[in-house]
Amino acid sequence: MTNGLKLQYARDTNLNPQGYTHYTATGASLIDRMYLSEHLIRKKQATETIVATFSDHLAVLIRTVRGKGRWMMNTSFMEDATFNRKLREGWKEWTPTIKRYPEITQWWTQFVKKRIKSLFIQEGAKKNSDRRRLEDFYHRVIYEIVPNRANMLAR
Repeated sequence: MTNGLKLQYARDTNLNPQGYTHYTATGASLIDRMYLSEHLIRKKQATETIVATFSDHLAVLIRTVRGKGRWMMNTSFMEDATFNRKLREGWKEWTPTIKRYPEITQWWTQFVKKRIKSLFIQEGAKKNSDRRRLEDFYHRVIYEIVPNRANMLAR
């Protein structure tokens, strides 16, 4: 199946030759194998293991590069009241500029569309930043808990 689908092993063997995801007092093992498509392998930056408090295995993180692709509007932002307010404020600023354009379609394509896209991109960057901060917080908490938990179990 892996050959037929042209899947490749995801682990970075040069960075972590053993790749163990499960440790015990008497040894360690690599229980799970993960494969990626050629497309994802090309985008892969690194793999790493992190402690997962909900399991006796390490979690495997696969980091990928997100390339410049075709931009798509994230319509879920429309459910956010703050974003809707920003959009309405922008619309109030943009509508008086219609008279500068000979046709409404030119106004829309050359002026408004760019501003809407910019607003969505700014909101996406803000949400990604917030998400990364929250992930960092959770990782810090997990790393603080795990050594303390090990010390408590040793007592």
